[in-house]
Amino acid sequence: MSDYKMEELAYEINLESAKLTKQACSELSTTEKPRFIWPNFTYLLALSPDVNNSGFRNVTFDELVDVIYRVYSRFD
Repeated sequence: MSDYKMEELAYEINLESAKLTKQACSELSTTEKPRFIWPNFTYLLALSPDVNNSGFRNVTFDELVDVIYRVYSRFD
């Protein structure tokens, strides 16, 4: 978003995206085929912020779990 000077909209866009995704999952879920939402942390987890240490990540598994719980608790 910073490329377009729209950083202040990132939260609102992501929140609305999550709401629409949850709505779609709810509409498409059946007892036989439940639908679930899982955040895409691929970019966050795939790239190291340290070019000299490709295995380094600046986020822990526990931090990711905490974020996931906080995000999904907003929709209950």
